[in-house]
Amino acid sequence: MGVLNTNPFRAQGIDDYLVDLQFDTNDDGAPDGVAPDYGSDLAVARTTAGTYTITFSGLRKPLRVRGVAQVLGDEPDLFAKVVSYDSSTGVVTVKVYANSEGTIAAGDTEDKTVQVFLFCSKSRHSP
Repeated sequence: MGVLNTNPFRAQGIDDYLVDLQFDTNDDGAPDGVAPDYGSDLAVARTTAGTYTITFSGLRKPLRVRGVAQVLGDEPDLFAKVVSYDSSTGVVTVKVYANSEGTIAAGDTEDKTVQVFLFCSKSRHSP
């Protein structure tokens, strides 16, 4: 299933839509369990410790992305965050942080589900 705007996001912007996905961390390996499967429109990969990229394919790249991410479950010392979006490449960067005795740093985890919501716009006229 590709990224489709069949149910437009009811917002005050122009051509805004929501992309909802989740993936499972796999220590220092590629994430697995990516759902839903957006096919070649969206790819999820691990780049460095605790850092993941979500890449939109060429024609599906939004102009703007605002995002939120979270680690599912009762994980008081883990949290996820959308840290950037590059509209020229279509790459969203998500980091998973761990709090270890007051020190917070991005780090690899095993079998933790990360849920991501991306609020996207294809129009520069959207606020």
